[in-house]
Amino acid sequence: MNQPIDPQLAAVRLPPHSIEAEQSVLGGLLLDNTAWDRIADLIGTDDFYRQDHQYIFGAISRLVDASKPADAVTVFEALRNTGRAEQAGGLVYLNSLAQNTPSAANIRRYAELVRERSVLRRLVTAGDEIATSALNPAGKDTKQILDEAETKVFQIAEEGARGRQGFIEIQPLLTRVVERIQELFERANPSDVTGVPTGFADLDSKTSGFQAGDLIIIAGRPSMGKAQPLDSVVKTSSGWSQIGELEIGQSVASVDGRPSIVTGVFPQGTRPVYRVTFSDGRCAECCAEHLWKVHYRDWDKPRVMSTAQLTTALQRVRYRGRLWIDVPNGEFGDDAELPINPWVLGALIGDGQLSKGTVRFSNIDRTVLQRMDVGIGARMERVYAGGADWRLVQRDRGKSLGGRLGWSTNPLVAELRLLGLWGLGSHDKFIPSIYMNACRSSRLELLKGLLDT
Repeated sequence: MNQPIDPQLAAVRLPPHSIEAEQSVLGGLLLDNTAWDRIADLIGTDDFYRQDHQYIFGAISRLVDASKPADAVTVFEALRNTGRAEQAGGLVYLNSLAQNTPSAANIRRYAELVRERSVLRRLVTAGDEIATSALNPAGKDTKQILDEAETKVFQIAEEGARGRQGFIEIQPLLTRVVERIQELFERANPSDVTGVPTGFADLDSKTSGFQAGDLIIIAGRPSMGKAQPLDSVVKTSSGWSQIGELEIGQSVASVDGRPSIVTGVFPQGTRPVYRVTFSDGRCAECCAEHLWKVHYRDWDKPRVMSTAQLTTALQRVRYRGRLWIDVPNGEFGDDAELPINPWVLGALIGDGQLSKGTVRFSNIDRTVLQRMDVGIGARMERVYAGGADWRLVQRDRGKSLGGRLGWSTNPLVAELRLLGLWGLGSHDKFIPSIYMNACRSSRLELLKGLLDT
């Protein structure tokens, strides 16, 4: 007849454990030492609930690592050498573990049970520590307590994932490694980026790019390094825009010409603002924390400095007039179709007469005139007007209805009027904003037209 259960004893909440699973793991190892390879990646000494089982598992582990047999007798001798034979139950208990375990066939599943109970015990311990910390903050704020609690739980989750994949064969792994080493060795330029380039030369030189299988975490403190007034202008893919008007996802021009995407906008509030002036006349307004990539002749590589640090450095004679930043390479701009060939517009701004009914152009250089013929296209032609002057007119002007009625049908005039240039004298001409915001090649063509005339 079963004896009644003590109510006080039944109320005791024991930590999660499975004595039977622990005994089955130890018995299986004593019966078959080769079973060690199936569970060594899954459990450790601390995963056992009973201390005597921890001693036995530790002794088996040392014997297997030393390539020695681990049976009841050898494990007992190992425990006796460390003075823990009696604490582990002695030879009698070791024999009972081996005799009561039928085989090591299911040892992996037994080890998983041991590991699961171990993770639950760690969770109980972490829960007690979190509750104690919440009840007695000891001067910590709520955010710090939450961060510590989160760290404890995540650490348990990472430990719980141990051993899920098990061991893998080393031969195919080494084959892939050797092939990768051979591939890197046979590259034409050993310094090439082997992975995905980041766009940051210094980072690529250290990492060779992001490699397959790497966990890459990129983090940057918000509101650091890019604080300028809301009315400061920045170059975007569609022209200039004020910083206060930037939106997430918008593309802005970088120093190297590659587009940079706005990933966040962080209002800075009211701050002291400084005007930084460069030797070429350019200037920028920013706060003291704004970051600059600065070069100096005696530095091996550029340094990132804040405006406040720049102010301090420029107080020293050695740095005055000797610090510089990277100049944008100009590889930015909108490649939208322009109404007039950029070179033609530059030449007309330089030596063109944009009034009096038709477009006139003055030049006697044969190369320039040939370039003009190509630039105005097949629908226009250059007609001699005396001296060094040429009229740029529509090729079939007499055949159109407007031409027969005496109206101006010159498409070049119409386009100049849309750009706001028609009717302007030499001192009033300007470069339209659509050309200022065009791609680098178009801007260069316009400058060539100006310089050629």
